[in-house]
Amino acid sequence: MFYKRIGKYLVILLIFSFTISEHVVIAADWFLHYGLSVTETWDSNINRTSTNEMSDFITHLTPTLSLRRNTENTKLSLNYEAPLSYYARHHNYDFPGQNFSLNWTHHLTEKFNYFINESYFLSNSAQETTDNVTSIRKTRKSYYTITSTIGSAYNFTDRDKLSVRYSDSRQQNRDPSVEDSISYGPTIGVSYWPKEHIGFNFGYSFNRREYERTPPNYTSNYSSGVTWIVTPHTSSSFTYNVARFHSEALKTEDYTTQSANVGVNHQIGPHLSSSLSLGYYYRNPTRSRSNSGITYSLSLKKALEYGGISITGKGGYKEEYVGPERKGFTRTRGISASFHYKLGEFTNMSFAVGYLYEKPASEDKIYETWNTSFSLHRTFLKWLTGFSSISYIKRNVTDNTESFQDWTITVGLSAHGISKL
Repeated sequence: MFYKRIGKYLVILLIFSFTISEHVVIAADWFLHYGLSVTETWDSNINRTSTNEMSDFITHLTPTLSLRRNTENTKLSLNYEAPLSYYARHHNYDFPGQNFSLNWTHHLTEKFNYFINESYFLSNSAQETTDNVTSIRKTRKSYYTITSTIGSAYNFTDRDKLSVRYSDSRQQNRDPSVEDSISYGPTIGVSYWPKEHIGFNFGYSFNRREYERTPPNYTSNYSSGVTWIVTPHTSSSFTYNVARFHSEALKTEDYTTQSANVGVNHQIGPHLSSSLSLGYYYRNPTRSRSNSGITYSLSLKKALEYGGISITGKGGYKEEYVGPERKGFTRTRGISASFHYKLGEFTNMSFAVGYLYEKPASEDKIYETWNTSFSLHRTFLKWLTGFSSISYIKRNVTDNTESFQDWTITVGLSAHGISKL
């Protein structure tokens, strides 16, 4: 087990760090952040299903606690929340969720630091979102995810940097149709700027996935790139990546993916920024025919006097080998836009809309997802906030068995406070 392997080293590391920085730690103060939110949600399709849609009113009660301490060399936060869900009609879905996280960063010297991040997430939600990947579960049985990351960085100069980290993520499911999984591996990154306007980046990562029944697989990724600062407002970049996928399952093909991208970032004005990248990828499986495609991304951000607008488009591919759906190598393209505005001294609004297209290489399916949301926030007191939102999501899948649409309407109150210990 990962935790047994490094547990004793983490304890030694913590003791050592607090010992050498005792003069700094003693001078700091502990702060306790606490809060409680109560929301009422109407959900038109609580199970995200294409047939036999069930609606319900859901009451969410979420107490939160956060213990924080910041010093000159150390930042530490312990965060906990217990989201309790109560369904008006489907009481079998009532569930006490649990979320916990630990974030700790310590500077041993001016140039060297290391960090530890731990998180625990327990839920029975039909919609699971991790690492910008949204998956739909076929049952409402509970599942939990534990993620650990430990790493360090050495800054030779303000720009020249060497970073190393090791991540371990484990998910267990009560749903027998979803396999338990473990994902782990190291990541190494190097940044080197020989001149003020030219910088080079090199990286390597290895990620191995093990499952309850399916044979394991892994991905090795090599990356390199160069950044050129043309003017104080404009920079360009070139990146090249090689990823090798290997599976111990005989029916699963190994493949190598190569990709190259050229990008430009430009600050058009004091309140408008843009970024654009265009590239090409080539995927070469061991048995089937090779395939290729264009990769691109576009981002525009406009700051307003009392708000802002953001438009983002992206296309290319992703790799999804953990979670309930595990689409594998998937071609994607999508666009999203968001708008936020301050209506008054105490009132804010936001609006967002998005579209995502997904075509897994291992399936004859196409996934298309549309979503939109609108929300209002109102500050009544320094410690009390009210909010309301309405959202809509629609997913079309070519075989129609996994298609669904869902409306949610939410109103709620959130109270929060802070105390010095």
